[in-house]
Amino acid sequence: DVFASGDTDIGLPTQDLGIMEIQQDTTLAFMVSAGVLVSGRVHSRTFGTETRPELTLQAASGAFAFPDLAPDGTFSVRVTPDLYTIRLSFTGNESPPSQVLAVVDVTQDTLLEWHALEGDLVAGRLVDIHGDGVAGASLSAQTVEAQISNSSQTQADGTFDILLPAATYAVRASLAQAGLSVDWRLPDLEIPPLTPPVLVLPGGASLLTQISDSSDRPVPASVELFTGLFTLDSFLHQVIDTHAQVDAQLQTPGPHRIDLAPGRYHALVQPGGFN
Repeated sequence: DVFASGDTDIGLPTQDLGIMEIQQDTTLAFMVSAGVLVSGRVHSRTFGTETRPELTLQAASGAFAFPDLAPDGTFSVRVTPDLYTIRLSFTGNESPPSQVLAVVDVTQDTLLEWHALEGDLVAGRLVDIHGDGVAGASLSAQTVEAQISNSSQTQADGTFDILLPAATYAVRASLAQAGLSVDWRLPDLEIPPLTPPVLVLPGGASLLTQISDSSDRPVPASVELFTGLFTLDSFLHQVIDTHAQVDAQLQTPGPHRIDLAPGRYHALVQPGGFN
């Protein structure tokens, strides 16, 4: 499978040149497309600060382009004609939300311009079922359509700050400890909130978990727990669309104790994890 790609920001677009079987010394000749030029500017007051923005163009065919963003938000990149989802991502503490800027059908040289959503600062707290702050937890918030997302880390008293534009967000919290990482789904969060949000980590019950292989030998594994109706013929919908109520990565054989809310769960287990 032969590909060609440019080595500069406005070089040739990455493209599939075909599949061929080579069994001896071979001379090849290809016609490489120069593609079309997509250029423009993203406006954000955070450019030039400690945040690190990244622009991604994902084609409907599965190809990607990653143009460099200048400090003033300008960019240029050559791509092959396609339908592109253009996403702006940030990393770093108190970063603006990552977001889909547009879906653009690129058929010719195209000039684009956007103003990135900055969001409002939401200050909240993550607590356990006893009301005590949960330190060192990772929080993620994402709109149902996955157009906007952001993340934060809780402080020693469980407080957190996160930048989010007005919308309804699915929220998850995760904690890592020796040999175990657990990710819980929390109630949806409406932004802006009427009062500072207090998020409660599920608890009140625990599941002592150990996964063994066919030789009855404990092994690392991934365990996803789902609530509600669950059948084998609908599990793909559960996994892809509903998402797990609890997602635990057992990095060592265990046994491991997973805290969760009392209730009926269905488990999907993958020995060795989903990697």
